[in-house]
Amino acid sequence: EVQDASRRAAAHWEQFAADMKKVARFGRIDANLDSDALGLLPISVRLHPTILMVARGHPVEILPLGDLSVGGMKKWLNKNYPVVAESLWDGGVASWLERWKGKAR
Repeated sequence: EVQDASRRAAAHWEQFAADMKKVARFGRIDANLDSDALGLLPISVRLHPTILMVARGHPVEILPLGDLSVGGMKKWLNKNYPVVAESLWDGGVASWLERWKGKAR
């Protein structure tokens, strides 16, 4: 049953990751093949599939299991990712951009 749910979500996940690759980096862990990698995640995964957003300095965001369609994943990313992007802009990205602009002149 777990494997069936993961297989059903996989095609949607692959399309979502391809569509959004310019926005964020994506990865996938096969819990059956890479169980050791699960221990490296910042949370303990209890349900499969589980889709996480992990950003340095921010709490882990978990996609609700209700809508694992490409559209559902995009809505979730759009709802949660701007919060991460705004706070990054206040810090490191802004200073990097200023340095980059200075070198481009």
